Formats: sequence, C-alpha cells, structure tokens
Amino acid sequence: MTPLLNINVTRLKNSAGSAYPILIGLLVASIPATAITMPIIMYYSALILFVLGVLTALFKQQTFTTTEWWIIIAWLTYPALVACDLLLRTGWNWSYFQDSSRFLIGIPIFLLVRNYGFPIVLLFIGVGIGAVWAGSMGLYQKFFLLWPRSYGGTNGGEISFGNISLLLAFLALAMSHMLNTNNKIKLVIGMGLFAFGIIGSITSGTKGGWMSSPFLMWALLSINPTRTNITKLKWMISFFVVCALIWWLSPHIQSRVNHIPIAVAHYFETGAITDGSASLRLELWKAALYIIKDNILLGSGTQSYAFEMNTLINKGIISSKVAALSGPHNQYLNLLVQYGILGLVSLLSIYITALLHCTAFKKHNPVLAICGIIIVLGYLDFNLVDNMWGVNTGGVFFVVMVAIISAYLSHLKYKPAPIDTLNNLAPI
Repeated sequence: MTPLLNINVTRLKNSAGSAYPILIGLLVASIPATAITMPIIMYYSALILFVLGVLTALFKQQTFTTTEWWIIIAWLTYPALVACDLLLRTGWNWSYFQDSSRFLIGIPIFLLVRNYGFPIVLLFIGVGIGAVWAGSMGLYQKFFLLWPRSYGGTNGGEISFGNISLLLAFLALAMSHMLNTNNKIKLVIGMGLFAFGIIGSITSGTKGGWMSSPFLMWALLSINPTRTNITKLKWMISFFVVCALIWWLSPHIQSRVNHIPIAVAHYFETGAITDGSASLRLELWKAALYIIKDNILLGSGTQSYAFEMNTLINKGIISSKVAALSGPHNQYLNLLVQYGILGLVSLLSIYITALLHCTAFKKHNPVLAICGIIIVLGYLDFNLVDNMWGVNTGGVFFVVMVAIISAYLSHLKYKPAPIDTLNNLAPI
C-alpha cells in the first residue's frame, strides 16, 4: 500500500504533533535537492539527521526484524573491517577511515526515520528540485559557460554529478506514481522531472553511469505489479530506440562513447592504452588482479593500491601511463585489493541487505521499494567503473538515501502513516 502525495501546505501546517516529522522531512528533502548542486547543504543536513538519530537511539527503544538487523550488521561490519586493518596493519589515519565511517552515520539516521517518519511529499519535492536543478545547471555550464562537461556544484566531480542526476531522474519518475491526481498529470510531471535529470546526466558526459539505465528502467517498470514481462519488454524496446535516437542526434554523446569499442579491441590486441577511459581502466584492473592474486584472503592493506601498482610498473608488468592514479576505478576490485575476500563480502552485504529489505516491501509499498532498489542497482553499476563511495558527494548520497528509504518502508509498516501525507493507503 502506497501513500498518495497530497501537496497541501495547510494540512501539513495544521496537523497535530507533526512538527518534528516535518522538520525531519525538510532535512530529508534537502539531501536529494542539493546533493550535486550545493552539497555543503546536504552534508550539514546529514549531520543534523545524525545527531537527531543518536538522540533517538539513546531515548527511544526499538525492536528490529531480521532483515533490519542484517542491514545494521552490514553497515557496522564494513567500517569495523577498515578500522581493524588501520589499527593492526596499515597504521591509523582518519582520512583513510572516512569512506567507511559514513555507514556509522547512516545507522542513527535509519533509527530516526524508522521511529518518527516524515511527510513523504517532502522527499518527492526534494527529488524534484534536485532533478530540475541538475538539468538546469547542466545546460548552463554546457551551453552558456561552454564547459566540455558539466559538474554542477561538485568541485569538478563530473562522475558524481552525472550519476546522481541519472538517479534523480528515475527517482522522480517513480515517485510521481504517488501523486494524488489523474494519470495524465502524473505522466507530465514525472516525465518533465525525468527529462531534467537525464539532461544533467547527458551534459556531464558520464558514460559509465549510462550503462545502468536499462536496469533502472526495468526496475521502474516493475512498480505496477500487473504489468507483464511482455509489456515490460515492449517498453524496454521503446526505451532503447529513444536512447539510440538521442545518441544519433548528439555529437557530445557520440564523442563520449564511439571510441570505446575501438579502444577496448586495440587494448586486447596490443596491450596499448589509447584513450583516457576504457583502455586506461583495463590497465588499472589488470594491475588490481595481479595484486589480488598474491593477497586474496586479507588483501594488501588500506590505500595500498598505488604502492603495489608502482611495484608492478617498475617490473614492467603495468604501463607507466597509469602511475599517477591511486585506485583501480572499480569498487569491487578496490575492496579486494585492500581487504581481500573479506572486503568484497562486506561490500556485497551492504548492497544485498538493502535489496532484500526493499524487495520485501514491494507489495506493501511498491513505489518506495522500487526507489530503494533503483539507488542500489545504480550504485552496483556505477562502481563497476569507478568508486562512488570514495567521493564525498556519492558516498553521503548513497548512505543517507538508502537509510531514509529503508527506514521509511519499515515506519509505514510498523507505525500509522502521518495524516498529512495521504488520504488513505491505496494501491497504485
């Protein structure tokens, strides 16, 4: 059962006892609204949510389901693994602990939202603002400032800007299903917000993230449980046709993707790096595999990739063209290099527990469950060619958004839904 979005400020204002959930909702809304345009706001909002979550943990007793316990354990295991490595092998360095420590911030936020909830309409507004802002900033930077690739307000992070823009597009279109209005208006609003998010992604030139689009679209089509696989397939064919048309009409996209098959083929034939993306990554992955082979169980230590790779360069195994890079541009290989099998298991446990939790709510709340799945699927793909958790914007966005959506799904099941967020719980 999914709450319908009634965008009625008066009802929000006058609902008894709703001040604290509204405050939480405003902080929640600021996460997607500002993640890639003014991320400093996202960071402070996440910090406030964390503090409120700690207070909730101290003064509000909660009992958890098995799935929720697995989420909490997974989010504790990853930073615990990094901390043990730093203390026992690498030597403590707070900057090395930063990436994994974000999950410790996410747990109190999960507890806060699970206990109090918030008006879900505010999350939709935040996602919508984020999508529009991303597309508008992308157009401005690309066509008015004439930058080759737009990056919003992420301090040069075209990858974070493009990937999160893409997620905001799909999240906005998914959440538009909850609007308490007729289907035509839902479609116009949803597709309009979707278009802005896609524009932000396209202007960033982040081609690695575009590979996730078919999987995100399939997940989106799963919102309606009565939609058959044949119908989904027809929509997917239409989606691929539109993507091909956009590629054909856009020299910018062609310049980003057309060289990839040639670069990859040339690399496998000669081992030469001929571009700054595809063949470069293949060489980085080759180095990672060499390192992993000798340290498969426990890895070679936190932030050890650059040192180990330089050893391989000195031996003539790896090209010196990658010497300036400090990571393999693949999160899975990165965790294997640093912590071996234990690192990969801790990584996958975070993704799998979130997917299982959201999937369990597909019948109870299909829209928000699919939103959570979209974020996880997106990052599963993004991190094949990069390390989004290693970037402040990408890491905070993932942790906080997954915590919020997972917790809200639990809140709706175990708590009565706030009166100001719906007329009744009705299926889409």
